[in-house]
Parts: sequence; structure tokens; C-alpha cells
Amino acid sequence: MKKIKSNKIKMNEIKNYRSTSLWFHWSDAIYPDKGIEAQILTKAKKCREAGINLVIIFGFHFRWDYIYIWDRVHELFKFTCETFHKQGIQVFDHHSANLTHRPRDIQGKWDIYEKNRHHVPFYPSASAASELTFNGTKLNDFRMIDVVSGEPCYLPNYTAEIFCMNNELFRGGYKNYLKKLFSQTGIDGLMCDDIIYYPQWHGCACQYCKNKFKTHYGHALPPSGDDSFWGNYESPVFRDWVRMRYQDSGDFLAMVRDEIGSEVPLLSCCSSSVCKAVDAGALNAGILAEAGNHIMLEMCGDIVGLDGGFYHRLPDILYNQGISQRKKIPSLGLGYAFYPDTAFFVWALDKLMGASTWVSTLKGRLGIPEENLGHLPDEWDIVGEGFNFEKKYQKLFTANPDNRIAVYFSFDTKTMYGDSEVHYAGRFSQVVQYFFRKNAGFDVVDVVPAPDKYPFLVLCNAVCLSSATRAQLNSYVQNGGTIIAGGACGLRDGKGNDTARQWLEEFGVKVSLKEPKAKTDIKLFFEPGKWPLKREIKDLEMTSGSENLGTDGWLQKSFGKGQFFWTPLSCGENNIAGRLHKKMCILNKEPRQIKAPAGWHFRFFRQNNKRCIHFLSGNIKAVMDKTLSDKMYKKPVIKSLLYKVPSAPVEIKTSAASIRIYSPDLKMPQVIRAKNNKVIIPLKKIKRYFIVEM
Repeated sequence: MKKIKSNKIKMNEIKNYRSTSLWFHWSDAIYPDKGIEAQILTKAKKCREAGINLVIIFGFHFRWDYIYIWDRVHELFKFTCETFHKQGIQVFDHHSANLTHRPRDIQGKWDIYEKNRHHVPFYPSASAASELTFNGTKLNDFRMIDVVSGEPCYLPNYTAEIFCMNNELFRGGYKNYLKKLFSQTGIDGLMCDDIIYYPQWHGCACQYCKNKFKTHYGHALPPSGDDSFWGNYESPVFRDWVRMRYQDSGDFLAMVRDEIGSEVPLLSCCSSSVCKAVDAGALNAGILAEAGNHIMLEMCGDIVGLDGGFYHRLPDILYNQGISQRKKIPSLGLGYAFYPDTAFFVWALDKLMGASTWVSTLKGRLGIPEENLGHLPDEWDIVGEGFNFEKKYQKLFTANPDNRIAVYFSFDTKTMYGDSEVHYAGRFSQVVQYFFRKNAGFDVVDVVPAPDKYPFLVLCNAVCLSSATRAQLNSYVQNGGTIIAGGACGLRDGKGNDTARQWLEEFGVKVSLKEPKAKTDIKLFFEPGKWPLKREIKDLEMTSGSENLGTDGWLQKSFGKGQFFWTPLSCGENNIAGRLHKKMCILNKEPRQIKAPAGWHFRFFRQNNKRCIHFLSGNIKAVMDKTLSDKMYKKPVIKSLLYKVPSAPVEIKTSAASIRIYSPDLKMPQVIRAKNNKVIIPLKKIKRYFIVEM
């Protein structure tokens, strides 16, 4: 196949996407139709007026279910692309590469109606599904096989079956589908969705997965009743299984990239990378980004939650942004909204992080009749305020994050050590959220940075460090960086094996972790929602070097041109996040000094000699819609957000003579002059979001 080039606009010509979902419905399946073409033209014009520069197709989602009418669907996409391109708007296709609706009874069909109607569920009868073929193979031969039952995996939440990413028959069939898609539509990019292990630990025991595990890792897959393997993170064989399953998604996406060409925008879905629970589904944005050239985060449910809190999302958002900066690829934060207030907050949160925005409604999960859905706002009705503000002041959103502190995320530790959130993921998340609430001015990194980029590097309980990572950390300090660490760092290698010499021994201390051995409860392990374990773990013990600790409980060592600080408290214990932050405040003599009211958050950006500071209010209360609720999550929908009036202004110490303030809450930018090297910004009219240009 001739490699496909991006149709209209090259990736590097867009710094920030202002994107929304573009929905197709049952009625669109009758295309060609003049009325449908008129509707598409109207939608394209409304999208342009709302400041949208990218639409991402949603609908006809479980793409294999439309095998009967692929040509018709592609003709609809082709007209859509031509129409939106004339308005200067790109079009990405977004479809599930491997999910297929397979309801098993009438209740399953009603479940689709309530929870997943946005897919446009055009599923075949069971008898027809068993006979469907493509590329010379029955579709049923593509399916994942359940580790426990030996039958095809079934997903009750989606009323679906799933095809296996390692299945060579499926891989060949999907490559042939991509040939059709790109040759017949004119799409600009692809979001290849759902290429993870939705069956969780039940997937997959097909012959292709077993052969890959044997060929690449040297192991036979044990039976599901073997508790010495399943869920046992002390078993190197099980850790290899965990590692392989993560890599399977990356391998599949790499195949897609090779098929469509490296210049075509390519991304996949990621809703979390940081929490331990995603080991079961093998989901990681970093692995997907190695194959793709875009990265995304799906922030499921309402963006701020019922209590107004969004802080639990920060570890994943900042992890994705760190990858985006390192690889210099676009990052999209997908947030769901039904009304303007929540759409604005999705946009503002993405902008605070330096990400592009994708806002989507999700009406097919409201469980209301089709004729009533049209009375709800569409995407272009709810995104215009933030999107058009960004479009008007694009220069404010092309700058890069400008922070001196990096918090290191250890993917090896998260995946290769421990069977609970508290072993690593929960502790890492506590540190990130604490630093954010304190406006510490930091980024999350997944590789050791250069000290001139980030003079300070925070490590928290990074038990598993490969020999390469240890060497990079040593080089970082030797070349002038400062490491501030807590807990058991570098006790094991990158594959989770004990090392002959701990990394901490290089700084004069040695520790041990004596945890009670946890035996896997096989039944709970394979039961959705029961894993990972919820249990306490023991703190580390110092076996030597305690005399090297200062009276404040910190070890301090000079190492080359830099310094190493370490406290034995495990991250998450005894407010270790606060201890790390306090030490950081002492060491980081950052000249920028900002005083903001409680609940206001800010982050720094720089482009050449221009500095920007983005401010976002977290003082919000959600007002719920009294009639609508999300049937998947069984929670009401947020209708509006109330912002608390700030108790004080923002104060910035600066040598600049003046600053300029931009905000959607203001009719026009304002200039505020400094007095005695201080700028005071009143917040009587600014309640949500503003940007300071220095």
C-alpha cells in the first residue's frame, strides 16, 4: 500500500487543536441524501463559528458491525471531509478497531439502548455474526479467548466481544480495512480505539497470545487456577506476562502506523496510565505514544465530579503532558460535557496544562428516547466561549511549560512491583496532587531529564530502577542536578528483580522492605472490580547508614556537581508529600513569587523572552441536572458550575513595569502597572480563568 500523507494540513502547522466530536446517527446511514448533505454543511459552518479546527468522528463506532455498508459509510465520511475542509477544519476518524456488539438476550439490547446508543449500534443477529467473513476468515476467529472459561471473552458493560491484538488473522484483516478507509474517505487522521485488554485478566488465552508469550518470553501460560502465577508480582514469569500485555497495544498501533504512514496523525485512547488497576487492562499512554504521533487522555465522566473536585485527574494529565513535551507531539485532553459551564472547564483545565482540547457530549448514555436527544445542546453550542478566546489570542497558547521541578514517574515500579495501589501508584499520586495544590511549578517526567532543563528532580518510592535509569540518575546529579527522594528507591531492577547492590547504597544507606507475602485469591483476582488488593503495607527499614541522617531526618550527599537528598519515610506515610515539598521550597530559590487566594492554581509558560502565567479557579460547586443522568456511571449530569468569590487578589512580585491580563471573564485585556515591584490583580470580575503576560 502506498503510504498516506496527511490531506490538508501538516501536523506541525497546528500547535493546538480545538476539537469536538462530530456525531453520526441512525438517520445518517441512509446516505446519499441531500438533506444529510445540507445538515453536514450547516454543522461545518457552526463548527467554524465556534472556533473549532478539528472534528473527530463519533458514531458507526464498532466499525466491524458495519461491514455490510462500509462503502456507504465511507462515502458519507468523504463528503464530510470535503465539506469541513472547505471551512478550514480537519477531520479525524475515530472507531473501535476490535469491539463488536453481540447482545445475548433482550436485556443486553436494552443495555445498549441505555448506555451505548452513541455507538449507533448496528449489530447482527447471532446466526449472521457466526457466518460473517472478511479477508478470507470468519470474524469469530478474531476473538479474544477467556483465560478462565476457554470461551470467547464477553464484555457486559459494552454488550460486546473483542478481537485480539495478537491474532494474526485479525491484524491482516484490519490492515486491509485501513486500505479501504483511507483510500475512500480523505480523512486527515485516525484515532484507533479500544486496543487494550477490556476483559482485564480474563484476556487473552488464544493461540497467538500463548505463542507470543512462549516465543518472546520463554514461558508457557499457566492455567487459571495457578495461584503461584496469577496475581503474584513476586513471580518473574507473571511480571513478564504483565509486561507483554502492555506491549501488545503498542505493537498493534505500530502495525497501524506502518500501514498508514508516519505522517498521518495517529492516536489511541487512554483513560489512565498511573493507577495500579490499569495493569489488568494493560493501558499506558507512554507505550501508545511510542507508536503514535499524538497522545490523548480520556477524562471519563463529568470533568469535576460531584464534589467539585478534579484533583484525582492530575497525575494522569501531567504524565501525558510530560510525554507530549518529551516527544514533541500534540496532546489532547478529552472531557465530556453537556452544558457550556463544564465544556469551558474542560477547555480551561487543558489550557492550564498546556494541552489541546477535545470536548464531547455523550447523549447516548442518558437513556432517553431518540427524539428527545435533539433538544440538548450540541458541541458547537457549548465550546464557543473558550475556543474563540483561544483562537483570538493564539499567541498565549503556543508557549511551552516553564518549570524547574520534575516529578519522576516510574513505570517499571508501577507495573513490576507490588499488587496494590499503595505500593507505588497511590503514593505517587499523593505527591503530584499535593505539589499541584501548593502551586509548586513542576512537570511529570517518565525519563530522567537533563539538569539544565529541570534543576530539581523528585523521586518517590521508585523501587524498580533499571541499570540504565540508575546511570542516568547518577549522571543527572554529577552534572549539577538536585535529587530529592523519599522511600525505597532502586532496590530492584527494571524487571522487578532484586539487585546485588541497591541504588541507595551509592549514597551510603541500605534499606529493606519486609512485607507479608500475599497469596492470590484466584476468584477475586479474576472478578472485575475486586482487584487490585486494598491492603496496608509495611514501611521500609534501614539496615545500614542511619548515622548518615541529619537531625531533620534527611540524608544529604554531594555527588559531583550536584546534591542528593533522601528521607527514609515511604511516600504517602507521615505526610511525605509535605516533607518533600518543604525540602523543595528550601532548596529552590526561584525568584518568581506569587500569592494567590486559596483554591486558585497557576502554571508557568515561556516562549522566547515572553512569560505567561495561567490561573484557574478550583473553587467550584457543581449544580446537577434534575432530569438527566449517565446510565453507565449511574450519576447525574452537571448542568452548571458555581464559582466562589475570591477572598483576596493575586499578588505577583516582578521587576516588570507592568503586566497584561487576558480572560474570557473580561471584555478586553487589561494592563496593570507594578508598584514597588509588585502587581496586584483584583479578582472581582475574574472568577474562572485568566492569563498574565509578562
